[in-house]
Amino acid sequence: MGKVHGSLARAGKVKSQTPKVSSYPSIHERLSDR
Repeated sequence: MGKVHGSLARAGKVKSQTPKVSSYPSIHERLSDR
């Protein structure tokens, strides 16, 4: 759970800086890998 939480928090920060499309695939892949 700690990993997922970190990923979500990081994605939120990245999403604000980078486009959603770029951040979305990364999150999906990470969730799938888990």
